[in-house]
Amino acid sequence: MGPHLTFHLAGGVSGIDHCLDQFAAPMADWWEILGKPTLTSELQERLAAGVAAETAGRSIAELAAWRDLFLVDLLALKAGRK
Repeated sequence: MGPHLTFHLAGGVSGIDHCLDQFAAPMADWWEILGKPTLTSELQERLAAGVAAETAGRSIAELAAWRDLFLVDLLALKAGRK
């Protein structure tokens, strides 16, 4: 799970769109080391479209459940139980 899918889940039921509405400005600041790219509305739309393609119609609830099961398995693996 990369940063964009993580942001998608962080946006709650509205997904990446809500996350970008709230955090586009701070995210642009994080990118300063990349030469200060501009997080335009077009780029936001492209990010959202990419996330929509990646999630293939799965709901936030489905994605969160998938993430949670993966984390439980990872913890078990680290603890030597798998």
